[in-house]
Amino acid sequence: MDSLFSHAPEPEEPAVPAASSDKSSPSIHVVRVPVESDQALEGFMEYIHLWWPSQFTSFGAGTFVSVDMEAIGEEGGPESKWLEWGTVSESLAAHQINIDWLYPSRSSLEFTFVDVSPSGAEVTLKVTGRPALVNREDGSEFIIEWDTILGFYARFMGASPEQHAAE
Repeated sequence: MDSLFSHAPEPEEPAVPAASSDKSSPSIHVVRVPVESDQALEGFMEYIHLWWPSQFTSFGAGTFVSVDMEAIGEEGGPESKWLEWGTVSESLAAHQINIDWLYPSRSSLEFTFVDVSPSGAEVTLKVTGRPALVNREDGSEFIIEWDTILGFYARFMGASPEQHAAE
């Protein structure tokens, strides 16, 4: 028996967007956290080793991720090797961090921390350039999933899963 909808045209294959290195189309990622922007920035900078998920590191479990006003990267592996992911540049804005992601792909990251209520801040990440990649020790590469990373950060800062997506 033929299909009931045999007269319907075959569905078209969905268009797959091409990977772009067009620097004019940044991707934007936003989360809200239930603390003021000063605390949100401190939680990002000072406690990144507590919230950055190990699946987004080169060395995996036991990796120590850190960021300061010079670099972001991780220390790990059997020899406690330092792997720099990117450089941090000073920002003119008081609540902004700019990172030039270097390893192994180049992209620019701009994190801003803005108060949106007396006890809440919005953290926005603008990624320009190629997707940020990380190489694992075994030679494999993976793309950093910023929504997932920021979800870990938001939960660490006290946001419930329903809260951390900006409205």
